[in-house]
Amino acid sequence: ATLPAPIGLLGFKGTVGDAVAHLLVQEGHEVWVEASGRAARRAESIGARPVEREDLLQRCRLIVGASTTGPILAPSQLQPHTTLVDLALPPTLASGRLPPGCRVVAGETLLAPDRLRAAFWGRVWLTMAAYGRGCVYACLAEPLAIAVGGSDTWSQGRRLDPDAVREAGRALLALGYRPVVRSRFSS
Repeated sequence: ATLPAPIGLLGFKGTVGDAVAHLLVQEGHEVWVEASGRAARRAESIGARPVEREDLLQRCRLIVGASTTGPILAPSQLQPHTTLVDLALPPTLASGRLPPGCRVVAGETLLAPDRLRAAFWGRVWLTMAAYGRGCVYACLAEPLAIAVGGSDTWSQGRRLDPDAVREAGRALLALGYRPVVRSRFSS
Protein backbone atom coordinates (compact mmCIF):
# COMPACT_ATOMS: atom_id res chain seq x y z
CA ALA A 1 0.00 0.00 0.00
CA THR A 2 1.17 3.49 -0.74
CA LEU A 3 1.52 5.68 2.30
CA PRO A 4 0.47 9.32 2.07
CA ALA A 5 3.28 11.78 1.66
CA PRO A 6 4.63 13.33 3.68
CA ILE A 7 4.66 11.26 6.88
CA GLY A 8 4.96 13.44 9.98
CA LEU A 9 7.01 12.43 13.02
CA LEU A 10 6.73 13.95 16.49
CA GLY A 11 9.50 13.05 18.93
CA PHE A 12 12.41 12.88 16.48
CA LYS A 13 14.92 13.91 19.18
CA GLY A 14 14.15 10.72 21.13
CA THR A 15 15.65 7.29 20.57
CA VAL A 16 12.55 5.74 19.00
CA GLY A 17 11.74 8.80 16.90
CA ASP A 18 15.25 8.87 15.47
CA ALA A 19 15.10 5.17 14.52
CA VAL A 20 11.60 5.48 13.01
CA ALA A 21 12.72 8.44 10.89
CA HIS A 22 15.70 6.42 9.62
CA LEU A 23 13.53 3.40 8.80
CA LEU A 24 10.89 5.44 6.97
CA VAL A 25 13.50 7.35 4.95
CA GLN A 26 15.28 4.07 4.10
CA GLU A 27 11.95 2.71 2.83
CA GLY A 28 11.71 5.68 0.48
CA HIS A 29 9.09 7.79 2.28
CA GLU A 30 9.07 11.56 2.53
CA VAL A 31 9.42 12.22 6.27
CA TRP A 32 8.81 15.52 8.02
CA VAL A 33 10.07 15.84 11.58
CA GLU A 34 9.49 18.50 14.19
CA ALA A 35 13.03 19.75 14.70
CA SER A 36 15.21 22.83 14.93
CA GLY A 37 18.87 23.59 15.59
CA ARG A 38 21.10 20.54 15.96
CA ALA A 39 18.14 18.16 15.61
CA ALA A 40 17.22 19.84 12.29
CA ARG A 41 20.75 19.31 10.99
CA ARG A 42 20.61 15.66 12.06
CA ALA A 43 17.22 15.23 10.34
CA GLU A 44 18.61 16.68 7.11
CA SER A 45 21.65 14.39 7.32
CA ILE A 46 19.40 11.30 7.21
CA GLY A 47 17.10 12.68 4.51
CA ALA A 48 14.19 13.87 6.68
CA ARG A 49 12.78 17.38 6.42
CA PRO A 50 12.82 19.48 9.61
CA VAL A 51 9.67 21.60 9.98
CA GLU A 52 7.72 23.48 12.60
CA ARG A 53 5.01 21.51 14.40
CA GLU A 54 2.24 23.64 12.90
CA ASP A 55 3.40 22.88 9.34
CA LEU A 56 3.67 19.17 10.09
CA LEU A 57 0.18 19.02 11.61
CA GLN A 58 -1.32 21.06 8.77
CA ARG A 59 0.13 19.01 5.91
CA CYS A 60 0.65 15.43 7.15
CA ARG A 61 -2.29 13.00 7.25
CA LEU A 62 -0.20 10.18 8.70
CA ILE A 63 1.63 11.15 11.87
CA VAL A 64 3.84 8.97 14.05
CA GLY A 65 4.01 9.92 17.72
CA ALA A 66 7.27 8.92 19.40
CA SER A 67 7.61 11.51 22.15
CA THR A 68 9.02 10.35 25.48
CA THR A 69 7.43 13.05 27.60
CA GLY A 70 3.74 12.17 27.57
CA PRO A 71 0.85 13.99 25.96
CA ILE A 72 2.23 16.73 23.72
CA LEU A 73 -0.69 17.02 21.33
CA ALA A 74 -4.33 17.98 21.84
CA PRO A 75 -6.88 16.22 19.61
CA SER A 76 -8.01 19.62 18.33
CA GLN A 77 -4.55 20.10 16.77
CA LEU A 78 -5.14 17.24 14.33
CA GLN A 79 -6.63 17.93 10.92
CA PRO A 80 -9.72 15.95 9.88
CA HIS A 81 -8.97 12.49 8.40
CA THR A 82 -5.55 12.20 10.04
CA THR A 83 -4.16 8.94 11.42
CA LEU A 84 -1.84 9.08 14.42
CA VAL A 85 0.24 5.94 14.97
CA ASP A 86 1.23 6.38 18.59
CA LEU A 87 4.42 4.56 19.56
CA ALA A 88 4.87 6.59 22.73
CA LEU A 89 4.38 5.61 26.35
CA PRO A 90 2.87 7.66 27.85
CA PRO A 91 0.75 8.42 24.77
CA THR A 92 1.40 11.38 22.49
CA LEU A 93 -2.22 12.48 22.37
CA ALA A 94 -4.11 14.00 25.28
CA SER A 95 -7.65 12.80 25.85
CA GLY A 96 -10.48 14.56 24.10
CA ARG A 97 -12.75 14.47 21.09
CA LEU A 98 -11.05 13.76 17.77
CA PRO A 99 -11.78 15.78 14.62
CA PRO A 100 -13.96 14.07 11.97
CA GLY A 101 -12.40 11.02 10.33
CA CYS A 102 -9.36 10.90 12.63
CA ARG A 103 -8.09 7.74 14.19
CA VAL A 104 -5.41 6.87 16.68
CA VAL A 105 -3.61 3.53 16.45
CA ALA A 106 -1.70 2.29 19.50
CA GLY A 107 1.48 1.09 17.84
CA GLU A 108 3.37 -0.22 20.88
CA THR A 109 1.05 -3.13 21.71
CA LEU A 110 1.76 -6.67 20.49
CA LEU A 111 -0.47 -9.73 20.68
CA ALA A 112 1.56 -12.50 22.34
CA PRO A 113 1.73 -15.92 20.66
CA ASP A 114 -1.05 -18.34 21.62
CA ARG A 115 1.44 -20.65 23.34
CA LEU A 116 2.22 -17.94 25.90
CA ARG A 117 -0.49 -17.78 28.53
CA ALA A 118 -0.49 -15.86 31.76
CA ALA A 119 -1.68 -17.51 34.96
CA PHE A 120 -4.12 -15.71 37.26
CA TRP A 121 -1.66 -13.16 38.70
CA GLY A 122 -0.14 -12.61 35.29
CA ARG A 123 -3.58 -11.73 33.90
CA VAL A 124 -4.17 -9.38 36.84
CA TRP A 125 -0.82 -7.69 36.20
CA LEU A 126 -1.52 -7.37 32.45
CA THR A 127 -4.88 -5.79 33.21
CA MET A 128 -3.48 -3.39 35.82
CA ALA A 129 -0.59 -2.43 33.54
CA ALA A 130 -3.14 -1.68 30.77
CA TYR A 131 -1.56 -4.12 28.34
CA GLY A 132 -4.81 -5.90 27.60
CA ARG A 133 -5.51 -9.61 27.63
CA GLY A 134 -2.90 -11.56 25.71
CA CYS A 135 -0.86 -8.44 24.90
CA VAL A 136 2.53 -7.06 25.84
CA TYR A 137 4.38 -3.91 24.90
CA ALA A 138 6.95 -4.33 22.15
CA CYS A 139 9.71 -2.94 24.37
CA LEU A 140 9.12 -5.90 26.73
CA ALA A 141 8.94 -8.58 24.04
CA GLU A 142 11.86 -7.35 21.98
CA PRO A 143 14.70 -8.37 24.35
CA LEU A 144 13.11 -11.83 24.64
CA ALA A 145 12.97 -12.21 20.86
CA ILE A 146 16.57 -11.12 20.46
CA ALA A 147 17.76 -13.45 23.25
CA VAL A 148 15.80 -16.43 21.94
CA GLY A 149 17.01 -15.73 18.42
CA GLY A 150 20.63 -15.73 19.56
CA SER A 151 21.31 -12.32 18.11
CA ASP A 152 24.05 -10.13 19.47
CA THR A 153 22.49 -7.10 17.79
CA TRP A 154 20.30 -5.17 20.17
CA SER A 155 17.84 -2.56 19.09
CA GLN A 156 18.06 -0.81 22.43
CA GLY A 157 20.15 2.05 23.71
CA ARG A 158 20.47 5.77 23.08
CA ARG A 159 21.06 5.50 19.34
CA LEU A 160 19.17 2.66 17.71
CA ASP A 161 20.57 1.00 14.62
CA PRO A 162 17.68 0.92 12.11
CA ASP A 163 18.85 -2.47 10.81
CA ALA A 164 18.79 -3.88 14.36
CA VAL A 165 15.26 -2.52 14.84
CA ARG A 166 14.20 -4.18 11.59
CA GLU A 167 15.88 -7.46 12.70
CA ALA A 168 14.12 -7.34 16.07
CA GLY A 169 10.77 -6.83 14.31
CA ARG A 170 11.38 -9.85 12.12
CA ALA A 171 12.39 -11.92 15.17
CA LEU A 172 9.17 -10.94 16.97
CA LEU A 173 7.07 -11.93 13.96
CA ALA A 174 8.95 -15.25 13.67
CA LEU A 175 8.15 -16.00 17.33
CA GLY A 176 4.47 -15.36 16.69
CA TYR A 177 4.04 -11.85 18.07
CA ARG A 178 1.62 -9.78 16.03
CA PRO A 179 0.75 -6.09 15.99
CA VAL A 180 -2.55 -5.12 17.57
CA VAL A 181 -4.45 -2.37 15.88
CA ARG A 182 -6.63 -0.74 18.48
CA SER A 183 -8.04 2.31 16.88
CA ARG A 184 -9.83 5.17 18.50
CA PHE A 185 -11.99 6.83 15.87
CA SER A 186 -13.69 10.18 15.93
CA SER A 187 -17.45 9.95 16.28
